[in-house]
Amino acid sequence: MKTYELSEFSFLLKLGLWTGGEVIGLGYVSSANKVSSNENTAGLSGIELSSGVRLEKQEMTGMSDMDLIFSVYEPYRGTYLFWSVSTNYTSNLEEVLFASAQQNENIKRKSTGRTYTSFRNKSKYIDHRTIMTRSGKINI
Repeated sequence: MKTYELSEFSFLLKLGLWTGGEVIGLGYVSSANKVSSNENTAGLSGIELSSGVRLEKQEMTGMSDMDLIFSVYEPYRGTYLFWSVSTNYTSNLEEVLFASAQQNENIKRKSTGRTYTSFRNKSKYIDHRTIMTRSGKINI
C-alpha cells in the first residue's frame, strides 16, 4: 500500500479522487464519502490543510475510530463540498495537522530562495525624508 503525505491527501480530496490509503501522521484513512452539510461556518473555522481544504469536524465513533469531515471550496460555484473519511488515529489530530502545515510552510519558504526580512529590519533602510503623511511631505 502506498503511503501518502498530508499534502497529497488534501490535493486528492480536493479533486474528489481520494480512495483510501496510509497518510503520514494520520494512519490509515478510508475512502472519501460525500456528505451533505449546511454548516454556516464552512471555510471560517477548523484547520486549513491546503488552499480550499479545511478540517471542519472530528468525531469519535468508537474506541479506535474517528470520523473527519473536510470542506472543499468550489470557486466556480461559490459553495462548499463536504467529504467524510474515517481514520484509526485517536490522538490530538489538531496538533498533527498544525505541525504538518507549519512544515509545509517552511519548505515552501525555503524553496523560493528568498530570505524573510521582518518589517522591523526593513524600517532601518527607509528614507524618512520621502515619507508622505496625510497633511503632506515631511521636511527634515
